[in-house]
Amino acid sequence: MNVIYSLFADFLDDTLAASLVILVVIAIHAILQKVISARVRYLLWLLVIIRMLLPVIPDSPLSMFHVLQYGEGIKSALTGQAADTAPLPNLQAAAPSNQGLDSDSDPQSGTPGTGDSINAGHLQQADGQAPGGRHSSAAGIYSPWLKAAAIIWFGGAVFLFLNGLGIMSRQLRGRKRLRRVTDPRPIAVLEDALNRFGVKRKIPLYTGSRAKSPFLSGVFRPWIYVPELALQELTSPQLLHILAHELAHYKRRDTLWNLLGSAAAAIHWPNPLSWLGLHKMKTDRELACDAYVLDVLGEEEAAAYGLTLVEFLKQFSKGRTDREVLYFFGSQHRQQITRRVSMIHSFKKGSYRISAAAVLLLILLSLVTLTNASGDSKTDNTAVNDDLINLYKNRNYNRLDRAVEEAGFAFQAPSVLPPDFILERAYLAVTLPEAAAATASSEDNEIDQVTLYYERYDGDTHTGQFSLEAYKDSSVEQIYTAVELEESSSGDGGPPLPVDRKPTTIGGINAIHVNVHVNQYVQKLFYIWERDGIVYKLYIGSGTLSQQEIASLMASIKYPDEQMKRSFVNEKFFNVDVIDVKDLRMVADIIGFMPKFPMEVSGFHMHTAMLTTSSVFSDPPDEQGRSGIVFQTGYFNLGAEKTRGFRSFSFLQMQNQGLYETFKSKGQIILYRIDGEKFAVPLTIAHVNGQEVLVTEPYKIDGELSKPTEPDFLSYFWQDQGIIYEVGFTGVPTLEDQRTIVSSFMEAPAADIDKLAAAAAQAH
Repeated sequence: MNVIYSLFADFLDDTLAASLVILVVIAIHAILQKVISARVRYLLWLLVIIRMLLPVIPDSPLSMFHVLQYGEGIKSALTGQAADTAPLPNLQAAAPSNQGLDSDSDPQSGTPGTGDSINAGHLQQADGQAPGGRHSSAAGIYSPWLKAAAIIWFGGAVFLFLNGLGIMSRQLRGRKRLRRVTDPRPIAVLEDALNRFGVKRKIPLYTGSRAKSPFLSGVFRPWIYVPELALQELTSPQLLHILAHELAHYKRRDTLWNLLGSAAAAIHWPNPLSWLGLHKMKTDRELACDAYVLDVLGEEEAAAYGLTLVEFLKQFSKGRTDREVLYFFGSQHRQQITRRVSMIHSFKKGSYRISAAAVLLLILLSLVTLTNASGDSKTDNTAVNDDLINLYKNRNYNRLDRAVEEAGFAFQAPSVLPPDFILERAYLAVTLPEAAAATASSEDNEIDQVTLYYERYDGDTHTGQFSLEAYKDSSVEQIYTAVELEESSSGDGGPPLPVDRKPTTIGGINAIHVNVHVNQYVQKLFYIWERDGIVYKLYIGSGTLSQQEIASLMASIKYPDEQMKRSFVNEKFFNVDVIDVKDLRMVADIIGFMPKFPMEVSGFHMHTAMLTTSSVFSDPPDEQGRSGIVFQTGYFNLGAEKTRGFRSFSFLQMQNQGLYETFKSKGQIILYRIDGEKFAVPLTIAHVNGQEVLVTEPYKIDGELSKPTEPDFLSYFWQDQGIIYEVGFTGVPTLEDQRTIVSSFMEAPAADIDKLAAAAAQAH
């Protein structure tokens, strides 16, 4: 279903863009109605069809959507993904971690701690794989009304597509009930018409009483139908006019465009402007077809051709039913008939041809309507500081759009990835490499480095990687020096590794090519360059990409446009930091409820928050490997370790899904050691403030593998209104501290987003 939701979100964007193109075409028709020919009017509608159907739209600095940037905002508002509520992933079936109670990160740097902390190295799946393995699935988050609208849209589109296929099938079956014309007179007229239009293909002619108006059918195997009564009563010149009209449709490929128009209508069916545009397109198609007929038959045939149209209206044109065929008469609406007769009456030889001015108009409109706003222009990326956790500035995102929003400076990224590569994650940091930090001018609380990690997998096997780093307030030489210092060390006390440096131009970028010779089999490749004041470092893992792939990758690097931001999302990355109001708003959508979010508890201040997974909450009752996404906040007080016997604790929240009952019935929880093996921790039942809780015995993070000097851990579990909560202590507090902290979380209300946002704005 998530594919449908994602397609619908893209549809909203695409149909808005198509609507704007339709309005532009209608405006041009109104302004230039006395200047442009019927053929050009119709060609303008083909731009609309192309815009409605193209799955990928190229970028151009000439795109009219540079001016109409509000379009994405409208789409965001419709999808519930506005700029301040950009969605994080709905992470499900994630890897079980170890205890998951306390990340114990350095509150200043935001990087994982060491020693007694539970860091990334301890997070193991049951099969020994680290989190980020490919066993998980995830999906974007959409509001309930959007999901309902997406299902309705998809159902309507499927119905219209199936209906169209049904009509085509009826056409094929209906043809079998018709009689192929072999009479000499109509065949001779048809041959004359084929010769006049230069059609060498033999197009069969059928007759019968199925429909009252002639039509052309078949995209790849065309055939013409003329009613039996019309064959009997029309004169040869009149029959020539009719057959010429249908052959004009054939020569102009109108059957194909009619089919594409029906497909566009099926996709954009909720948009009334799309139906209006397609209706006007069909009207202009008949005018263009009439003009083509007169261009072939000659201006002197205009009066006779117009009389045939009027005569046919009187006698034969009634009872049309099929919309997938091209009828001679077209619409019976009086205004449209008047337009056709007026055009025929005023037709002049040569007016069907396209002038140089018309060609220029079509090219210009193609450039501005069939393109998106280019990402090659630098935009203002100054981040609005609505951070809730001020100490924790370094952060991971699983999507490019959030990285662009929060970086605080504009940076470029690859728009096209080599086959099978995905954006693994985006990491934003405040610390430059050591060699560059000495002269950097960024403030301590400013993000000045963005790293985009890209990975390739073959099933569960990691097969390649590269990364692109963007540095603010640095220089190419500083970054090169940092690479040389870091990479030349062999790591085993041996001689420095050879580092080659040479200037190069690749993918249109002038860069420094750095080659680190690790051994005769392994080389590390770096490309360093500067653009618009930002220094970039591209790292290519050994043997990951060919030189041609590297060139193509670098040639695609540009400032992210809206399509790039939406496209580069890793729905399988689990540990996503929750820093600001935007993140917290999406947490509620992801976990299905508004979480508790106390910033301070019993003298301990929140210093981390993330969406992650926990082996405790992943102990599946059905043993099917089920696990869920957990919202985890960490609290830290360095001085409390001496005065109160512990320094940190974590608070975890997720949907209960029967887990609490399972823990209670089993009397234990299952955790995972660093080697992936399970170990059990007994539970006892207690009560805090009259609320039943499950309390673990003190345990070590890795069970028997832990050293005696490593701290003990202690966890409390309880459930309330379908939500299971856990408070996990690093170190064992006194019973009074345990009960006080757990009681504080029990009494804490759900987060008030508006108050938190107001407080964050006032603080910054």
